[in-house]
Amino acid sequence: MAKVMFLQQIWFPAQAVTQLSGELKRAGHQANVAIGINEDSLWKQIKRYNPDIVAVPIITSFRKFMLSVTKHIREKGYKGKIVLGGYDASFSPEVINEFTEADVLCRGEGDEALVELANAIEKKEDYSNIKNLWVRKENGEIIQNELRPFSNVNKKAWDDRDIYRNYHQFFKDLEFELIMVGRGCPWKCTYCYNHTYAKMYKVGNSQYVQLRDPQNVIDEILMIKRKYKKVKNIFFNDSDLTCDKNWIIKFCELFNKHKINMPFTLNGVASEIDEDVAKALASTKNCYLIRFGLETGSQELRFKMRKTVTDEQFRICTKLLKKYKIKYSMQAMMGLPYETLDDAFKTLDFAIELSNGRKSLVAMNLFTPFPKLDIVKDSIESNQFDAKEISDTNEIGDNGRTFVGMFRTDPEGEKILMLSRFCQIYLNFPFLRKWIRDHAIYQKDNLAYQMLWRLSDYYYTSRHHVNASIPWLIKYLLVYRNLSARGS
Repeated sequence: MAKVMFLQQIWFPAQAVTQLSGELKRAGHQANVAIGINEDSLWKQIKRYNPDIVAVPIITSFRKFMLSVTKHIREKGYKGKIVLGGYDASFSPEVINEFTEADVLCRGEGDEALVELANAIEKKEDYSNIKNLWVRKENGEIIQNELRPFSNVNKKAWDDRDIYRNYHQFFKDLEFELIMVGRGCPWKCTYCYNHTYAKMYKVGNSQYVQLRDPQNVIDEILMIKRKYKKVKNIFFNDSDLTCDKNWIIKFCELFNKHKINMPFTLNGVASEIDEDVAKALASTKNCYLIRFGLETGSQELRFKMRKTVTDEQFRICTKLLKKYKIKYSMQAMMGLPYETLDDAFKTLDFAIELSNGRKSLVAMNLFTPFPKLDIVKDSIESNQFDAKEISDTNEIGDNGRTFVGMFRTDPEGEKILMLSRFCQIYLNFPFLRKWIRDHAIYQKDNLAYQMLWRLSDYYYTSRHHVNASIPWLIKYLLVYRNLSARGS
């Protein structure tokens, strides 16, 4: 039996961790997680658990911190294997040359590869030829193994949610659970990793996009209801769960048949949500929110990013959802390449129109040109971004910069940034819109405006995504802040 410890920086259940832990435990291994915002905190937890493998997620926004952690634990004397995984490991496997302390890098899906690696380490066998792994030999040579075909999603283990609940009471108190139904997305949006992932595997949608059998998902929900009494909501985390109309209809039929009666939310695409889909979801009386990508109020810019949903299709979709009394959330971005200030205002105004007389629920994100995405080419060609900066992994890999800042360097980008700080005020307080247009967007960004943006997003958007009450949200923010301040 091998022991694996996953590292992370933020206090949130990472679905990749729960998925991989589920596979490891099914194979007879142990898994644990360590959370912290400084190297010493993580090292203490690693030393206490003494794992055979430390799994380090190289996700772009946390790359800089995880590079520091990897070096730190080696300097402190960790003798086990360090394995890199995550988006950057998949799309930029050359990072293993930067993370010189790492022994292995995993490209693509890691469930089967990590289990095989744990098996080999347990038996003290050679693991240099495991598919999906790049392995550093003692002489420094890196063996680059090929990718294995995608596995059948119905054969995957259910997520191991105990890995977080056993770690801290904080996770036992969460009122929602994440579920991933399958893999992939049929769309090829330039700003999303899905097109890069499918391209890496050299497969089309028929192989890349898979959803588990509806009964399999229903059984998982029933298990969650039975085992985790504090869970009140299900958050389906798939990029696009409305891509298969027949799946949605069958799932809703089974949901009603088993009398599950647990609220849930899911991601969809406006052009895929027709009368049959809306009617099926409404029949459950538990679909409390559908999240779909608006991206931008400019149809021309949206099409340029290969999100070919027309303005009229958004209007039809939102009228249908209003008809069936299903709440919806529009996901949008600001700071996009080629976006003008007028485009940014158009995004907010179109979201207000699509609200159809209801309070707007809009998740506004700042665009980040993550490496290897097709939209990076547009970012450079637009002359609104510094080509050197967006290729600098230290800048892109800094958590604070990617979540709070904007990578646009042109003067108009500064006004768009300020508009984003006031976006929820603009959406929800009509009498302040003229003031925002004439005055607020000309201010200089500072910590106060950043806090306004974050707190207004929590209040108007984030809490609705997990169906949380205001008291629970306050408790969450206070506990989260305390845990982050302690660093462990």
